[in-house]
Amino acid sequence: MKHVIGSTSNGSSVYVDLIRSKAAKQISAQPQLLVFAKEAFKGLALSKDSIEIEHDMGRTIGYDFTIETNDKDTVFYAQLIKATDFTPYVKNGTPASTTHLSVILKKASDDEYELLDMWVGKMSPPLPGSENATAKSALYWSSHAIIYTNQAIQTRSLTKTSPY
Repeated sequence: MKHVIGSTSNGSSVYVDLIRSKAAKQISAQPQLLVFAKEAFKGLALSKDSIEIEHDMGRTIGYDFTIETNDKDTVFYAQLIKATDFTPYVKNGTPASTTHLSVILKKASDDEYELLDMWVGKMSPPLPGSENATAKSALYWSSHAIIYTNQAIQTRSLTKTSPY
């Protein structure tokens, strides 16, 4: 289901699939993301085919649950429900308030972009093993984790051994 969010400063419209996209999961949990995204897109002139943006909203918009880890942290790995890649988690951690909104877009046509993913917090590379993983993924996620807050995980996938 195509839902138009807003338009950019150079006239491109931005939409999100509220059923099938990764962004849909985030939006269902945090509907205010649509308002933040609309505000962020107003000042952007988009032209590339694939775009990753870390936008500073200029005010606190929520909490970033991705934290840097060290040897003292107990990190565990699990797959979210309906996911095949493993996410690193920590139980003890404090989310940091943030002014950043991260978005991933792809050009759908000459004057249209699809919002693929969006979250409150700074940009981070895709998880290792995911279809969009980069050379930076394994290095980044070997020293970062997401604070576990009752995410729906596949309990059979739970492990303390890094799958990367």
